[in-house]
Amino acid sequence: MIEIIEAEERIGKIFLEVADVSPAFDDDYDTEDLAPWPLSYLTKGEVEGTATLYERFNGTVVLRIDSDVITVTDSPEVRKWVTSRTGWMPFVQARLETVDGSRVKVIATHSFLADEVTRSEIEQVLGSFDFVVDKWSEALVRLEMDAEMEARTESVRRRSERPKEVQEGPDASATADDEKESVRTPLGGLDEMVGLAPVKNLVKQITNVQKVARVRRRNGLNAVSPSPHLVFTGNPGTGKTTVARHIGRIYKQLGLLSSGHVVEVDRSQLVGGYIGQTAIKTREALDSARGGVLFVDEAYSLARDHANDYGHEAIETILAYMENNRGNIVVVVAGYPNEMKTFMAMNPGLASRFDYSLQFPDYSNDELSVIFERLANEFDYQLDDVARDALKMIVSSWEREHGFGNAREVRRLFNEVVATHGAWLIEQGITSGDALRQLTSVHFPVGEALAAVGARERDAQNNIGGPGYL
Repeated sequence: MIEIIEAEERIGKIFLEVADVSPAFDDDYDTEDLAPWPLSYLTKGEVEGTATLYERFNGTVVLRIDSDVITVTDSPEVRKWVTSRTGWMPFVQARLETVDGSRVKVIATHSFLADEVTRSEIEQVLGSFDFVVDKWSEALVRLEMDAEMEARTESVRRRSERPKEVQEGPDASATADDEKESVRTPLGGLDEMVGLAPVKNLVKQITNVQKVARVRRRNGLNAVSPSPHLVFTGNPGTGKTTVARHIGRIYKQLGLLSSGHVVEVDRSQLVGGYIGQTAIKTREALDSARGGVLFVDEAYSLARDHANDYGHEAIETILAYMENNRGNIVVVVAGYPNEMKTFMAMNPGLASRFDYSLQFPDYSNDELSVIFERLANEFDYQLDDVARDALKMIVSSWEREHGFGNAREVRRLFNEVVATHGAWLIEQGITSGDALRQLTSVHFPVGEALAAVGARERDAQNNIGGPGYL
């Protein structure tokens, strides 16, 4: 087994050959002196990083190569993104390092046993860092911007729910009224969401059934208590995650959950790469959601029809946990409608655990326009009438195919319009006045929409006038 001093000398020489090392050292440095480790290096792609050697409890020496990517605000979205990078490409993973209470540093990293690592492997690590660091940084900046935008939207929604409660204050003598008000607030937030009428109606139905069951138990009567676990089906951007958060708050107010928090996961955070790892990862996710809601997005991806896939192990772990922790966790599984039907049919224990399925319809063109204007208003932008016409025309030009992004498409459009508006302000040298908030039709990609509508009309005409047309 290689000693750490030997490793410092051998690996230090390799780094001198493949990267710009600082502080530099030469071949005849005295190993009795303080060795220049950890090494700071600069790759050929000018990515900065650090190489560290450390000794495990059993004496094994490990080389860890790191490169800082970016420091961002800590959030479930960031942690989910970092987890999804595991095994994304050879010789590079992502890990988090806490900076303070609200900020985390994302680090590209890879580790080797020091006595086995070769020059070729170190070169591959540094080459991988050259490839991913800038791309990861850009992706995390966009993720942080989206998270900030969603947080501000949620803050506005919460402020709209608070005034009556804050003005009136609690009334210790009105327990029943307090109970009604506590349940009304989460439902009020759900009602304020654009569209989703069938979803809202079913959530209210579920809420009423659970409330009546609680009242009957208090009066010594047997109560019908449907399973609190839910199936959400629908295209992306239809509000499934947001509704899951409302469900958590509602169930908490009803006394079905102790905290009502929501833990969002997908396949990458549940399924491992070898036997036994999946059960551990899934159990960790379930434990973190205990007292609240585990929201499994694209749940159908756990049921791949492959003998060597470990998704079935995740499903079995979830089912066992649901059975053994009744009243302590709610599981919400979500995905595309057809895929979720197949998913529910693949395990006989699944369907029996879920009494309700909520189907999330696509937003109408008018609803998508309302979502855009709400987003604009929340960020202090205004649309004139011509801009509204441009918005409606663009929204109506979108193809409604399987997997249509709904509100995600609106957010993408909003970011594009804001970027165009910002470029226009810089070009005009405008630094104050109403123009800073006024979005006009020139800031909208009207040309692209017209081209899409024209192409659609041409396709329709070609279909009518195709073979066999007289």
